[in-house]
Amino acid sequence: MNQKKGFTLIELLVVIAIIALLLAILMPALNTAKQIAATVVCLSNQRQLGLAFVLASEDMNGDILDAKPTGSGYITSNGKRYPTFVASPVNGTLDGKIEGLKKGGLWPYLETHKVFNCPFDRRWRKSRGGNNVGGYRSYSMGQTLSRVTTNHGTDEPKYAISKYGQFSRPSDKFIFLEENDNAGIFNDNYWNMFLNSRKWYDPFAVVHNRSSTFSYADGHSGKFKWTDEGMIEMSQGINPIKIRLADTESGDYELIRAAYIPGRL
Repeated sequence: MNQKKGFTLIELLVVIAIIALLLAILMPALNTAKQIAATVVCLSNQRQLGLAFVLASEDMNGDILDAKPTGSGYITSNGKRYPTFVASPVNGTLDGKIEGLKKGGLWPYLETHKVFNCPFDRRWRKSRGGNNVGGYRSYSMGQTLSRVTTNHGTDEPKYAISKYGQFSRPSDKFIFLEENDNAGIFNDNYWNMFLNSRKWYDPFAVVHNRSSTFSYADGHSGKFKWTDEGMIEMSQGINPIKIRLADTESGDYELIRAAYIPGRL
């Protein structure tokens, strides 16, 4: 009699077990590779933003793009209009947010909205009700780079600059940072931190394996590894309190403060 050949139940279970084992081995490696790729893209975004900022300053005879987004894409200071790096979103849709980017002073040097979004920032994929979506722009500037400053009790206004030549050691001073607006709508206004006490005001986006990316005033980009657990909790929205004391042992506050103040300490 002819016998049909096929897998036995034991052989089938062995094959399934081997496949499951291979997947268990490969998945962490694939996830790590995905994280590395996203970080590379984010660093590239930051570099393009930084270089565009420098080029814009050269074209503006040394003036810098303002850090405060406005509806028009301009702010007025001492009777003169200055372009802001981006404008506020036209509306809550993704297209409305992109239109706000196009109205900003960086757009002529970039002409793509993708450079404003970190691959890990997926807020825009989530509905906020109606046609509104979450935030799309991942990168912000600090209040020290705005001519329109507000006294939040942070002492930032006294350090504000308006000219590129006022940067002290441009390679050490950051322009753009990854911000995580816990509300998830958009990164509104400029970013803030306390300069007169060891406290954080706004959260960074700590998404690259406990790191954040920055672009610096000489046009290069870099990554900062966090050790301050309080800042990491702010980024993840674990603690709803916006203002947090800085960890006295981590040293993160001192390093960020020195890089944040654009002029001489």
